[in-house]
Amino acid sequence: MILNVTFCYVTTVLLLLAGYCSSTRHVARKHVHHNVERVNLVPKTDPDAIEPPYMICIITGHIYCGGKPAAWLRPFLTSPEYPAQQISISVTHEDGRFKLSTTGYILLREPVQIEIRHVCPIPGVPFDDHCAVPYLTTSVTVDHRNKTDVYVDVNLEDHKMDTNSFCLL
Repeated sequence: MILNVTFCYVTTVLLLLAGYCSSTRHVARKHVHHNVERVNLVPKTDPDAIEPPYMICIITGHIYCGGKPAAWLRPFLTSPEYPAQQISISVTHEDGRFKLSTTGYILLREPVQIEIRHVCPIPGVPFDDHCAVPYLTTSVTVDHRNKTDVYVDVNLEDHKMDTNSFCLL
């Protein structure tokens, strides 16, 4: 009997509190005035925009090594206008697919480069023998200007002239 009375009492208190809280929230919503200026987050399509957000370009494609998809590479986007900055970075899927994008807050007037660090052997491009972990970097230039999307297939062997050898250690 005491347990039943206690349960009824606790249930009644909880229902009253729930009713109070919901009515308080309703009153608070009714009296709050939102003086927030709406910001349009949709990127501009005007390539000559002089203030952010600038036009965004989505760069998608596939990377191949020896005719096979190159999985788990980390291609990144750079620009000669911002040489020390990685604009976007991705990871290739098992089928070699990647997706990069320019940002709406950096004005990119020149074509961008997809930089791909890899260990795919390319005939005529030797790995550096004087380091513990040699790797290659291949640069692929993409003209993204005045476009909202670009598709690029990259066969690393086809970019022999744009590939350099480096050392991790």
